[in-house]
Amino acid sequence: MVQSTYSLIELTIIIISLFSVLVYINLSKNSNYSAKNSANYLELTNLPNLNDLLELEKVARKEGSNVTLEPLIGVWKFVSVWKPLSDKEDFFTSLLLRKFSACLQLSKAKNIEDQTSFLINNSIKFGLLQLKFSGEGKLVGNQPRLIFYFDSIELYLSSKNVFKRSIPIPEDKNKPFFLIVSMSITNSWLSGRGRGGGLALWQKS
Repeated sequence: MVQSTYSLIELTIIIISLFSVLVYINLSKNSNYSAKNSANYLELTNLPNLNDLLELEKVARKEGSNVTLEPLIGVWKFVSVWKPLSDKEDFFTSLLLRKFSACLQLSKAKNIEDQTSFLINNSIKFGLLQLKFSGEGKLVGNQPRLIFYFDSIELYLSSKNVFKRSIPIPEDKNKPFFLIVSMSITNSWLSGRGRGGGLALWQKS
């Protein structure tokens, strides 16, 4: 019975893990605007829509989004996801991410002096269960590029850790990343485009 129960837990973790990983892979694989004026306008209208983000992306490609690590520190909740070359929100994926309270958390590491390096957690919740991926990342370039990797996976039942396992760290050329498209002037929302062309929008918790 112990062996059977353990196998069921393993299977549950694999299924849930595949969901989170597939969402990340989906994002990672696949203007006359003034940067200052557009950010001010979007602040008044709450969250940006796809057209707003595309205009901001044009500005970021030319001028850079100039986002630094400090305003990125915190917990970011997934709001919307758009597939590459699509003008419609990926409704199903966005709904699941919101339903499972998908969050991206960036924090400073006390033993890391580099001002562009950070710790990263990605988690989803369902009832008392929480699945969390943990790793490290770094900001590179002017736009900039947020490069990261996960090296462990944990499962919590309420606040109790019931499972933990290491994840192989990919080679640098295979690490996922997001190009930071824009951030609101009050740091309330963040948008980024993944390695494969998917676009995502987060709201700060």
